[in-house]
Amino acid sequence: MEENKLREDFSEWAEMIVLIPGIQKAVENCLHRHLAKPDPDNRRHGELEELRGLLSIFQQKYTFDVIFVLNGMGTLFFNELRAALDNVNPTTLSRRLKELERLGYVTRVVEQGQPVRVSYGITSKGRGTFGLLLPMLVYMQHASLFDQVDVRKLFMPPKRPKS
Repeated sequence: MEENKLREDFSEWAEMIVLIPGIQKAVENCLHRHLAKPDPDNRRHGELEELRGLLSIFQQKYTFDVIFVLNGMGTLFFNELRAALDNVNPTTLSRRLKELERLGYVTRVVEQGQPVRVSYGITSKGRGTFGLLLPMLVYMQHASLFDQVDVRKLFMPPKRPKS
């Protein structure tokens, strides 16, 4: 694919794409140092269990969707959120929202009145987690791009000469 076409196709992700190789290298370095240390208490087993538990949350239906929409659209009332998720079953959405609230990813605000209205927003934990998961999603969808070109060179804005 020609470079100008790549820049055009991925322009909305460029700022994040240039960081992904550095993030991957940092993770590799940290993991190498971590695994090089002795593990007499078998902590790594617990770390893997914790990671599996965290990932299982995001494997549940509509978890990522809710966090994605609330990150992008801000606080929404239940029916607005439901509509943004292509009219997901209200019972399913309600269950997912309760779980995400319990885990600290979503806030729930009840507004008194006729009728009572409930809105949902993203917490800083939800925003932060999403900010780490989105680069992974972009990478997974476009992994071949990272093999084909030096994405940092391709998407890094040109340096301006000092005046």
